[in-house]
Amino acid sequence: MNEAYTLITGASSGLGLEMARILAAQGRPLILLARREDLLDKNAAELRDAGAPVVHTYKVDLSDREALDGFVQTLAREERGIDTLINNAGFGLHGGFAELDAEAQLRCVDVNIRALTQLTHALIPGMRQRGKGAILNVASVV
Repeated sequence: MNEAYTLITGASSGLGLEMARILAAQGRPLILLARREDLLDKNAAELRDAGAPVVHTYKVDLSDREALDGFVQTLAREERGIDTLINNAGFGLHGGFAELDAEAQLRCVDVNIRALTQLTHALIPGMRQRGKGAILNVASVV
């Protein structure tokens, strides 16, 4: 493990993809996480062409607790040396609380809060051990 990786959630489009493009141009190794495997594969090829020496992709639905737990276990096994975490994945719901589906609201909480917290908690020990690290939590007021 001699490369310092950046892990980006919600990296299939929007801000996540744009941040990945910037980091690829700087020659950063990347780990991309999103639900859409087809977009992850397409983006990985683009980012390698743009200068990222390594791009690993993981199809993970952050609203699925088992999938998130499995991904965190995979990260621990692979020991990739992640020194930057960009918690970008997220979504919102529109409408009155009482009218919105409770399961949809819980999925929103799982993606926007639980996944961010679990990934941050999982990666901080390695950052501390290496004596460096950065975490960017992307949020919206919409």
